[in-house]
Amino acid sequence: MKSLMVVVAIPVLFAGTADAKPCSKHPVEAAGKVDKATCLKAYKRKQARKNMAWPPNPTVAEIRRRVDRIGGKGTYAKAWRIARCETGANPRHFPNGRYIGMMGMYVKTYQYGARRTKYPTLHTATPQQQIAIAVASWPITRGWSGWGCRGA
Repeated sequence: MKSLMVVVAIPVLFAGTADAKPCSKHPVEAAGKVDKATCLKAYKRKQARKNMAWPPNPTVAEIRRRVDRIGGKGTYAKAWRIARCETGANPRHFPNGRYIGMMGMYVKTYQYGARRTKYPTLHTATPQQQIAIAVASWPITRGWSGWGCRGA
């Protein structure tokens, strides 16, 4: 009977912590601490950025999280394998050619993905942004089937 009580008590403990509000532990006026209003403002900004499809100036972790959410677990790693196969992962591969960037994308396809993500052109895009642009262009390329190294 005791083991049954332990099993029942555990969900009750977790239910109470799941409802905790962000910044609820901040004292109003603590020396050297951030006040509750500032904490809530930062939390709301962070949540708004988290809900953006493609945030401006993304970190590597933000790109990885979004790409894996769109294509499934391991999509970000597959993008790097494709980039290594296509161009040796050279982010400035043929900047004025027909196939550009580290993913070896056709110019029009790259431009489509860049418009959807609002990330910069090839000359200033980071490798992670180029991966995001490639994934954003999936409506044109039908996933990875538009790449010669799709089996990488």
